[in-house]
Amino acid sequence: MKRLTALLLSAVLAMSLFGCGSTGSADSGSTDSAPADSTEETAEEAAPAAASGEVFKWRMASMLTTQDPMYQPVLDTLDRIRERTDGNVDIEFYPDSQLGDYTAAFGEVMRGTIEMYQMTPASQYDPTVDLLALPYLSTDYESAKKIYSAGNKFYDMMDEVYTNLNTHLIGFFPDGFHSLGFAKDPGDYLDFATNNNLLMRVPPAEVYQLEGESFGYRTSAIAWNDVYTSLQTGIVDGYIGCSTRYCYTSFGDQTKYLIRTNDVLEAQALCCNMDAWNSLPAEYQDIITEEMLALIDMTYEEMEAIEDDYLEKIANDYGCVVVEPDSEELEKLAEKIRAGVWPTVLANYDKDTMNDIFADIGVDYTVE
Repeated sequence: MKRLTALLLSAVLAMSLFGCGSTGSADSGSTDSAPADSTEETAEEAAPAAASGEVFKWRMASMLTTQDPMYQPVLDTLDRIRERTDGNVDIEFYPDSQLGDYTAAFGEVMRGTIEMYQMTPASQYDPTVDLLALPYLSTDYESAKKIYSAGNKFYDMMDEVYTNLNTHLIGFFPDGFHSLGFAKDPGDYLDFATNNNLLMRVPPAEVYQLEGESFGYRTSAIAWNDVYTSLQTGIVDGYIGCSTRYCYTSFGDQTKYLIRTNDVLEAQALCCNMDAWNSLPAEYQDIITEEMLALIDMTYEEMEAIEDDYLEKIANDYGCVVVEPDSEELEKLAEKIRAGVWPTVLANYDKDTMNDIFADIGVDYTVE
């Protein structure tokens, strides 16, 4: 009888240990482990049923500042997820790149030491994501929503990339169109031949380096967390690769001139570690997806007005000179920058595949 009791206790203990290992907690990963190989079968792994009392504690890395107008909507979304799962999905939000800049944080998401990510796509792990930042791929929020949302071949391409990086892509957060920011008078920005007197910070990706050079500027690849100091100390004269409101929230007192070029939509990846995602019950996966896609839809509706507001704020609060090119000037910019960037970047991809994608998303361009 004693032996039978001991065996039963051992079985109960083993089952409890197994249950604790499937919570998806940030503490369960190791920062030294390599990202797990991911396959299509892994991505489609059947989600477990919800277990009573099982809590999934996640961390979410973000570039949003606490003063950003989207900060509170993100917190509200996470609260609704917490409420709809009876507190069983508890996602702690880390703004201001507290968990590292977007390149470092994405590496942690691949490994599973950070579970969720809402930041600039990091092309260091797969240069295909640079296609998200093709300048003038979209020129307004209506066309951007069509391009960066599920249901087209471009999105399918990106979904496959993120799956192969051991992450589950929920969607792309439209974090605003980019502007050019300057710590000094840029002169005539349309006179491309004279722009080489300025050194501009660009993100560490070929697509941005080519864009800067197409504007006529000299470029220096600098990590996001070092941009402010680089402007303050005069290492660079300005920056490329920053959405309009970040010009205010991150670099407002260093930005003396701003040109609203609307060259790239900051399509931030909203994704999570694949193993953490697969550990969630199906009903929790559905709740997270619904709430995050609702947040994305709301952002598309409000972002243009938010950008207009922040252009006024940076002018009024910091005395920044704001330049808004007219439609003819924007077309001149788009023609010049596309010609300098697209052929080089797209040469790395099968032309038939890319032409098929462009036709599917309504982009009038043919890869030769």
